[in-house]
Amino acid sequence: MSPAATVIAWLPLAVAVHVGGVRTGRELERGTAAPSWTQSVTPSRRPAARPTLPALLITAGFSPCCR
Repeated sequence: MSPAATVIAWLPLAVAVHVGGVRTGRELERGTAAPSWTQSVTPSRRPAARPTLPALLITAGFSPCCR
């Protein structure tokens, strides 16, 4: 595999780690992490609520469907 292909293969993981870290840090700084556990949405569904559309767009952009 060429170096460029390796970078492209690992890029979605790097984006996910960066975005996850930023979101987690922001919630901890604002103090919204603890109260969010008392809301009606289950903890397993909460992380999927906001980043679903961007994640789908990133996945579609990196999918090899049209190559």
